[in-house]
Amino acid sequence: MKKLAILLIMGFLAFPYLGHSQAFMKGTKTVNLGVNTGYGLGLVGSVEAGVNDNVSAGVFASILGGPSFVLGVRGSYHFGKILEDAGVNMDKFDLYLGAGAGFQSLNDGYWYYRKSPVFIGLHGGARYQLNDKLGVYLEGGYPLSSAGVTFKF
Repeated sequence: MKKLAILLIMGFLAFPYLGHSQAFMKGTKTVNLGVNTGYGLGLVGSVEAGVNDNVSAGVFASILGGPSFVLGVRGSYHFGKILEDAGVNMDKFDLYLGAGAGFQSLNDGYWYYRKSPVFIGLHGGARYQLNDKLGVYLEGGYPLSSAGVTFKF
């Protein structure tokens, strides 16, 4: 995963400005499906919509082994417009940082973890669009980090 993150960052820095529109903007809707780590290996899904060219809001859910789950809301700040204004081509890339909050039920199969059921988390990630509708993403954060596919509408 570390190599993929380095590759994404290097690729993003290597593209000159070509005057294209950014990968994320107001009205953009994304659905992410992937695998996550944090409280163990699991599956994660999220839906976000662009509030404006820089901010998105959405929801996420994760099913972990145990059986455990995490549900929450999230918001992200997308750096596409700032980077594009600085001369970087953001036609296929979306870099973002954000925060979220939600509910977690953590169970290892025998005992419930002694953690608060409510959490506040942070995340940062990169998304690369393979075409207009399909892309890949890599996201690191607390309580979950994930990687997978993204669908853009």
